Amino acid sequence: MTLSLTGRTQFVNVTGTVDSGLFKNHPLTGQLHFTDVVSPHGVSSNGPGIARACQNTTRPNRYGRVSIVALEFFTTRSFVIH
Repeated sequence: MTLSLTGRTQFVNVTGTVDSGLFKNHPLTGQLHFTDVVSPHGVSSNGPGIARACQNTTRPNRYGRVSIVALEFFTTRSFVIH
């Protein structure tokens, strides 16, 4: 599979080819959406705990700076075998 980002939208386009089975050598497409999971050191406008990394206002290496620690993926377009 090949993953390609679509800019600032946080969508990931997935393309590839089925390796084995009934649909071997058929192309495959799909799309995922990701959100960043950030360190809990920052303060969120939605309450304590989770903050969005894009809202950093604290300089790096300072208390309160949030950093991306993981990505969560969600399916937005079903995987389709052509």
